[in-house]
Amino acid sequence: MKIRIALALMALFAMQGCASMSQQECVTGDWYAIGFEDGARGRNADRIGKYRKACADHDITPDLRAYQEGREEGLREYCRPQTGFAVGRRGHSYSGICPADLEPAFVAAYQEGKHLYSLRTQVNNTTRMLTLRKEELHDLEKDLVHVAAAVIDSETTGEERVILLIDAKNIARRQGELEHEILSLERDQAVFQDRLVNYEHSLMYDY
Repeated sequence: MKIRIALALMALFAMQGCASMSQQECVTGDWYAIGFEDGARGRNADRIGKYRKACADHDITPDLRAYQEGREEGLREYCRPQTGFAVGRRGHSYSGICPADLEPAFVAAYQEGKHLYSLRTQVNNTTRMLTLRKEELHDLEKDLVHVAAAVIDSETTGEERVILLIDAKNIARRQGELEHEILSLERDQAVFQDRLVNYEHSLMYDY
């Protein structure tokens, strides 16, 4: 069995196991190796249906038994806690493909990784929002300088000054809103960052 698994692993590099297969691939394909690859990559069982459809165009039927045996063996390589954590950390979903004896440990690690992903997303989203608000505030500060310059310009008419003063008032109001929002976002960012750092330190897997 170990020799067969080794051969299947070599097949991972020899062919991609893509759903679209040529006639030659359908004829010469090692269906155990293809199944092993799909299992080792965490692909769903319905992928064999895509192979059937592709090979049907060449009047060839995949070896379902060999494929299933290979996939089951490949899943045992995939369904490890380290993989579960990595899948969750990337924010990917888990479709319940792991064998019953491996699933509890896989899912527990997956949930840890998914929580790490959520915390990082929270920090990143807050940081991105904070950057946007600070950029808007900076732009408003420049706008206010231009408005102030126009107000004192000797060529500005009285009617134009009234409009400019209204603009200045609106700018100042928005500045106040932004400053308040920035303070709130900075507090949130600090809290979220602390949560992330503390959680990272508690993990048993590399993050």
